[in-house]
Amino acid sequence: MTAPLVAPPPKADDQAGKSVAPVSQADRLDDLFQRLAHAEDSEQASGIALLIQHLWLQSGSDTADLLMARAVVALGKNDSDLATKLLDKIVVIDPGWAEVWNKRATLRFLNGDDVGAMDDVAHVLVLEPRHFGALSGMSFILQRNGMKKEALALMRKAASIYPHNTELEKVKSQLELEVEGRDI
Repeated sequence: MTAPLVAPPPKADDQAGKSVAPVSQADRLDDLFQRLAHAEDSEQASGIALLIQHLWLQSGSDTADLLMARAVVALGKNDSDLATKLLDKIVVIDPGWAEVWNKRATLRFLNGDDVGAMDDVAHVLVLEPRHFGALSGMSFILQRNGMKKEALALMRKAASIYPHNTELEKVKSQLELEVEGRDI
């Protein structure tokens, strides 16, 4: 007798505990934000923040991800025109992707378009209210426009989401000094 070419299906008992549903990006982000909130030091927080930022760069669409990779390269080369064209296309392809709005907000901020940057940051924060980069970015826009009290509130929120970030803490402390003054 020859051995069967196909193995028999496993018994129900054998499958118990083996079926694991894939973890969604939202669930992974929730877990990472929990870990970020409880990070013990800046090194641990930085590593977790990098994982969050890596997930933010994944749209779930190969086309959008490819265009984003090209936009990031263009940004790195200071090719604002190409980066703008690519980011504008991605916003149309995937308007529910927070990071494309964030990248475009950054580009607009760097080009002095504060109104456009604020509009894009507003989209980011609707889609991902915990986006510490967008919160701090909006704070910088407000600072540049003399709205330091509002900028401080946003920087505090960003720092509360991403504790142990020395840059956020430094900017927050400077704004606190400018807005609230020094204790005597």
